[in-house]
Amino acid sequence: MKQLCPICNRDVDKELFDYHFQTEEHLLNKIRERYPAWVESPQKVLWFYRRFVLEVSQ
Repeated sequence: MKQLCPICNRDVDKELFDYHFQTEEHLLNKIRERYPAWVESPQKVLWFYRRFVLEVSQ
């Protein structure tokens, strides 16, 4: 069974979802550390993640 990740919008196996979600959150935190002005703009952080992190991993 799969569960949709709200961060990357991919279907993830339920057994792996917690690990996957924690990993995604870790990456978002790294982006926030690199671009502290974006902390106030979660949509910009998600945009950056989806544009550059997901694109590279596909």
